[in-house]
Amino acid sequence: MQIKPLGKSFFMINSRNWILNEVDTISNKLQSFFLDSLVVVFIVRTMAENLSRIAAFFDFDDTLIVTDSVKLGVRYYYEKGEIPLPMLAGLMARNYLYKRNLYPQERIIRYALQFYRGKPPERFISFSGEIFKKIKPYYSKTMLEVLRFHQDMGHLIVMVSASVRFVLEPVAKDLGIQHLLCTDLEIGSDGMLTGKPLEPLCLGKNKTSFAEKFSKENGIDLSKSWFYSDHQTDLPLLEAVGIPVVVNPTVPLRKLANCRGWRIIDHEGVDVRRR
Repeated sequence: MQIKPLGKSFFMINSRNWILNEVDTISNKLQSFFLDSLVVVFIVRTMAENLSRIAAFFDFDDTLIVTDSVKLGVRYYYEKGEIPLPMLAGLMARNYLYKRNLYPQERIIRYALQFYRGKPPERFISFSGEIFKKIKPYYSKTMLEVLRFHQDMGHLIVMVSASVRFVLEPVAKDLGIQHLLCTDLEIGSDGMLTGKPLEPLCLGKNKTSFAEKFSKENGIDLSKSWFYSDHQTDLPLLEAVGIPVVVNPTVPLRKLANCRGWRIIDHEGVDVRRR
């Protein structure tokens, strides 16, 4: 019996089949590897998302700082000759009544915002660095430690304040606060400030709306989150979070916090009887 030699085509066909089999094997291994990797990535991302679901919200005036930034700003603008004397007198009178719970916070803020009417926003952005220098010495040492605690825990840090953005942004940047909910100023068609806020003011119940909207957009669980504030006007948001903490509180808020068993923090070197 004569055996015919294997032709060239035989080797080509078998080589092709071998290569295809090897490609399939490698492909299956790669697919398994990438699927395992995707599972790991999914688990890690899920863990990270679960950690980031807790937020710490901080009021600003008399909370992160031991004074009122509006007072510092008014003094700065008065020294620069920016505030007319009648407006200064009006602010002082309203602030006196507000500190004694005899004048609503919203009305004093709306009155103060009239100062910006007819002026370019760039003017105040350029002043923000100087105002920040006035504010920084008033950082609360106690609250800086609290802030660092939340940052070390990986909580999402949010400043929520009725103050205006150009005053707060340098502070947020300096303290490493990622998110800012605040009052923005309305700009008219002529590019000038109107002396009005972009509604709504970040105040009272509106603070809660701001925080709830932010939480929904960022997957925050308010029932596990914190809020630090000094004033009873922030009661809606204090009640909305799982862990309310009052800081150097006003007399009405201190009484309420004691009744409800809320945590109370007092600033170092601040006479609590004055509040």
